[in-house]
Amino acid sequence: MGNARTGFVVAISILSLASCAGPEPMFVKEGVTFLQYQRDTVSCLNEAAQAVPSNTQLGWQPYVGLYTADTNEPLKVANAELCLREKGYSKVTVPLCDENIRMQGIYGPQTDTDPNKRMHIGPGSCYFIGRDMRKNLHNPE
Repeated sequence: MGNARTGFVVAISILSLASCAGPEPMFVKEGVTFLQYQRDTVSCLNEAAQAVPSNTQLGWQPYVGLYTADTNEPLKVANAELCLREKGYSKVTVPLCDENIRMQGIYGPQTDTDPNKRMHIGPGSCYFIGRDMRKNLHNPE
């Protein structure tokens, strides 16, 4: 992630809709390692996918054409969120980083997150969308 101050990659695409502006809800757990965060997230997403069957519907709209949608997606999201809460995660709103931090994260050197790095949320925490289109949690140090 851009530099030493950039922390976690928050990879819960099913749990949060990526947007380009404004605060975003994220699931966080103070002090959890990146590796444990990944395990918990994947475990909860898998549990939710197994608990709620897909209900794919075919539709058509002008200017879009044919499309498919899983009408059970909201139930899967709710199940995954409950699972993360049971594991001790909290849903918090994190502001979008200012443009300077976003540009450093997007165009700066790309490195893998240390699996033993611990999550920290503080007053200066913010997020940006990285090159890989995942949310990255930034913490000033």
